[in-house]
Amino acid sequence: MQLIVVIDDDAELRKALERLLSAADYRVESYSSVEEFLRSGATTKVGCLLLDIELSGMSGLQLVSQLCAEGLAFHVLFMTGSDDKTVEAHIRKLGYRIVHKPIAANELLKAIEEVCSTDVRSTQSVFD
Repeated sequence: MQLIVVIDDDAELRKALERLLSAADYRVESYSSVEEFLRSGATTKVGCLLLDIELSGMSGLQLVSQLCAEGLAFHVLFMTGSDDKTVEAHIRKLGYRIVHKPIAANELLKAIEEVCSTDVRSTQSVFD
């Protein structure tokens, strides 16, 4: 069973995502910040990052850039509550998928399945 790591600063959203993903038979760990995730040592267990773009401290995009620079690559699905088309275009240009919050449960699960079915190596080289 694949581990989905949720990183979002909204505690209620994290809890809702934990319930949804657990009910869909995923293992789930959630963190309120990139820094909390990095301190956890979970980087070696991740199957997919479900990652908010705008976080206090290190951003979601900065995390992915750092992990790729360290030679780690994961399936990544970015989330945003913003309507910033520039950021969205940048994420898509880098080869990542982005969903807008709020998102319907079935749409989120479908997006995770689609992201996890892609070759993770294809996104790693973006930051090389």
